[in-house]
Amino acid sequence: MVDSPVRALRAEYDTIARQLDTTTGGPEREVVKREIIAFFKQVDSLIGELSELKEEIRKLVDRYKQLATSTAEASAPEFTGTRPAVHADHIGASTFIEKGWSLISLGDHVGAIQALQKALQLSPGETQAESLLGWAQMLHEEYDDALGTFQKVLMKEPANSLARINVGYICLKKRIFGEAIEHLSKAGDVRGRPDLSAEGAEARAELDRGPLRAGPRVLVLG
Repeated sequence: MVDSPVRALRAEYDTIARQLDTTTGGPEREVVKREIIAFFKQVDSLIGELSELKEEIRKLVDRYKQLATSTAEASAPEFTGTRPAVHADHIGASTFIEKGWSLISLGDHVGAIQALQKALQLSPGETQAESLLGWAQMLHEEYDDALGTFQKVLMKEPANSLARINVGYICLKKRIFGEAIEHLSKAGDVRGRPDLSAEGAEARAELDRGPLRAGPRVLVLG
């Protein structure tokens, strides 16, 4: 990994701080003043450049998502969440929510979990952060944690069809087929028609039940 540029800036800061400790006044003080002003402008310029670069990286994330293809049968529901808006909140939770979204998109589920947990520390019970945290936990195969997180979302938003689809998928992975079908069916009712992801997972759940299923069922995927 490339060395952090902050290290060099920190060293320059320490140098100026030491100069201040030994400055007696007059011309020396004026020299330190000019160095502080120049150092401030240098750091301020770097912040601006880094902010621009961060926006460009977000574009890379969007391009990466466009290249992502669907995976094999019974894979996790595809992450299709809309990028959260970053707004000027005094506690900074929205910054960590947006960071979590970006990390999920890039496949860094551990980093996303950490960012979203930080967001929830700053803003407990924030539904968007909880929903994204559930996605990250599910994609990282932390199914018990994800199930608990999505259940918090559903307690506040029973009509959240995406949360229900994800809970259904988790129940399928844990081989809790009855609950999987229940949640996926509710997700279809909320949307006004069975969602394709819900139907596919529901069919897989019933097939996996084998001889225990009630009888033949015809699913029309369209």
